[in-house]
Amino acid sequence: MSHFYGTISESARKHAPTARAHHSLRVEAQSWQGKIVTRLRREKDGDYFDVWREPHGSSGGESLLLTSGRVDMNDKFPDEGPRIQGSLK
Repeated sequence: MSHFYGTISESARKHAPTARAHHSLRVEAQSWQGKIVTRLRREKDGDYFDVWREPHGSSGGESLLLTSGRVDMNDKFPDEGPRIQGSLK
């Protein structure tokens, strides 16, 4: 049985595409201006996520880590909202 499961919940398709993974799952949503990449990964002490803004094709620009953390419903973001981590060249 897979540890991670992904589905596209809003799409023009009648049947939602799905994905399964044991150690990590990467999902990309893109436009002509760039893309958002979400990655779930399994570590020894729990499950973690990263959300990146990345260039798409010739859109240019730098990759930017928007937020990251544990996938744990008991963890809360700080009062000021999600953490913005900085850019990665």
